[in-house]
Amino acid sequence: MCEEARMSKMKVFEAGVSGLLQEVEKSEPNTFAKAKEHGIDAKLIAASVLKEYKNNSLQVGASYVAAGLRRAIAEADSSELKGTLLLGPRDSFGRKQSINIGACNKKGETFELSTWDPKISVNGVQQDIQYPAIATVHVTEEEFQRKDGSLASNLKLISVSDLKPISAEDVAKKLAPLAENPSSITAEDCKEYKVVIIKGMVSSIVPADRWENKQKLAKPHNLVENNELNVSHPVFVMNLNRTQPEGFAEGTSTRINFNQRRFTVPTVLSEDLILLINKVKDKFKDDPVSQAREVSNGLRDFPVIVVGVASRLNAAKDKSGAMVNYLDISGYLVVEYPESGDNSPEESPREQDVAAPSQKKSKPEKPAEKPVTKQPKEIADHIQAITDYCNTFGITPAELTRDKVVTDILGKGIKVGIVDDALAQARENWEE
Repeated sequence: MCEEARMSKMKVFEAGVSGLLQEVEKSEPNTFAKAKEHGIDAKLIAASVLKEYKNNSLQVGASYVAAGLRRAIAEADSSELKGTLLLGPRDSFGRKQSINIGACNKKGETFELSTWDPKISVNGVQQDIQYPAIATVHVTEEEFQRKDGSLASNLKLISVSDLKPISAEDVAKKLAPLAENPSSITAEDCKEYKVVIIKGMVSSIVPADRWENKQKLAKPHNLVENNELNVSHPVFVMNLNRTQPEGFAEGTSTRINFNQRRFTVPTVLSEDLILLINKVKDKFKDDPVSQAREVSNGLRDFPVIVVGVASRLNAAKDKSGAMVNYLDISGYLVVEYPESGDNSPEESPREQDVAAPSQKKSKPEKPAEKPVTKQPKEIADHIQAITDYCNTFGITPAELTRDKVVTDILGKGIKVGIVDDALAQARENWEE
């Protein structure tokens, strides 16, 4: 028997680590050489494959080692984004497309991460992620061509570390100061498929349209469907009450589509919404219109925050003949608006509430101190706001002036003496 034939029948446990690496070097010399250039421990990867796939053929084992080397190379070439808020994934049933994950950095800037694998590498282990979560993400930037021929770039998710799931209440508090009135979304945002965070009141829940071969079917989706992994999840369209921007009487009508997914599920963080959907799917079995009507009756004027991709903005006449901006959003996440806090769904976010440590700052962040209990609550809140702002932008309170504090942090209408006292105490706390 020739050497090549003998090797083809060899098992992973017979080849061992050295045999696996020899096979990879022969079959994928470029990958092997690049891994060596990056200083990647190929023996460690091969040992892991040996342990898990010892009874498979050498060819299969070498393929897994090569895949492990490629992942390690990609991670070595990647950029690190610490403190990224992962909000949820999105893909479409029956469509072979990448999985996109809505995300937000510490500066409050939104973006998408893309991957082809529903399982994410977390500290070297492929696994499902529980959303929402805060993590350090490792990404590479890739350029692609849109349908209209224009060039754009996206962030390819390589791996995740320091993963920490967070509660619905916590993510609502983080998103509340970032959430915009839907009327502020522009046609340019839709052209760029921007990830947006909006707030509003539910006007209705309606069934999502069902499509086949690019044709809309007569019967829409039930409010619960299965993805291609046979995992059930909510499928619906949420309409928000019409919002009116300043100087634009017609207003904006917003539709958020939580479509049937391929491998993922939407991040629905409303206990009331989930309870109602689970109730109506049995009460009105295979009757999506009645299902949606029942849920709408329970959720009308319900305050929510939604994260999604702005996909279309069209001006058209409504039933009364008035011109309206119709905004379509592909949803990642919906969460109940927090009951406590300074913002309501009708107010604009306060800039000082946005926790946004800069990715480019190398200065270590100083942990925010608890409010000084000896101070009146009003001043203690101002001290905390100043401290949060400094942590956000990597500066110290000593670098702030009174005018800067008033303009960028606390806002006008606060007595000068209170501003000075809060700034002085924040400086003192920072030095301790």
